[in-house]
Amino acid sequence: MNDPMFFEVLCITGAFLLIACSLVMSVLLLERRRYRAPNRPAVK
Repeated sequence: MNDPMFFEVLCITGAFLLIACSLVMSVLLLERRRYRAPNRPAVK
């Protein structure tokens, strides 16, 4: 289990997934905020 290459691949994969998830979530949040009318409550 003490394989340094496995640990490195795991770190790179985790960082890539974290960046991808944060980009997707920020795009979804911005899209939801853009389509919301200013005087209307949020649509669930």
